[in-house]
Amino acid sequence: MAVEKGTGILTLTPTHGSTIHLNVTSVEVSIFGSIVSVSPSAGLHAPLGDANFTLEAPSGTFLSKSGTPSEAISGVKFRTVPDIVVPLLVSSSPHAGEREVNTDRHIQLGFSEPVVASSIGGGVSLTTSGTGTSSEFRLVSQ
Repeated sequence: MAVEKGTGILTLTPTHGSTIHLNVTSVEVSIFGSIVSVSPSAGLHAPLGDANFTLEAPSGTFLSKSGTPSEAISGVKFRTVPDIVVPLLVSSSPHAGEREVNTDRHIQLGFSEPVVASSIGGGVSLTTSGTGTSSEFRLVSQ
């Protein structure tokens, strides 16, 4: 049965750290048919790296296609674990060693898992071959 957004605040409460409040109408909550995805923009970070979370939402946070409000959601519990796997560069364009690349070409880097641009400390350094000249760039998310 397909659902749509109603009104209300979803609450994600960790055992340690700050409670996350998400308005169901925000882009952090999306629906595809009967599947609701909750993706807090700040992530599910806990000070100790892992945490138990409880998800709750009041009645009417979601609606059936005919407008019938959902029941309250409570007691949905799950545990997070810290991400300790290092993202690996798996592809690039232009590829390593490619020659005669147009100067207006975009550089694309593909990783083994989703990455956050701001998590790459100093950005990316491009060095001109043979001259030792380098330029610093900041990554941006699309």
